[in-house]
Amino acid sequence: MLRSGLASLALFVFLSSAHASTISDVVFAIDASGSIGATNFNSEKTFVKDLLTAGLPSATEVGVFTWSTSAYNLIDPLVPVSTPGLTATITNAGYASQSSYMKNAVQNGIDILNAGPSGDNKLLVLLLTDLRIR
Repeated sequence: MLRSGLASLALFVFLSSAHASTISDVVFAIDASGSIGATNFNSEKTFVKDLLTAGLPSATEVGVFTWSTSAYNLIDPLVPVSTPGLTATITNAGYASQSSYMKNAVQNGIDILNAGPSGDNKLLVLLLTDLRIR
């Protein structure tokens, strides 16, 4: 949990910096793999919802998906951060509890970002609370 908290703090500091004003499109990839656990999965969802409601510039367009063995797109294509129902969609996301296929998650995030306007500055936020290197 400490590692997750530090990552969340680092991301918040980045999004609060001057660089954040140049980001137009953001996709959040929420880890729903079995090793995360339901409690950490819910913490990830809360973190993303907090950023959507208080931490992103109003002109930002967002996408969100959960990932494990497969990616489950919640918000795709990109929509304005002010779109009603974004946090409810994330709240209702189910916990897959399957294997971790990070490569597929990264590719899915890239695909969502590439579908948006090509001139926009883009950011893929890959949320995870554990990492096993084999």
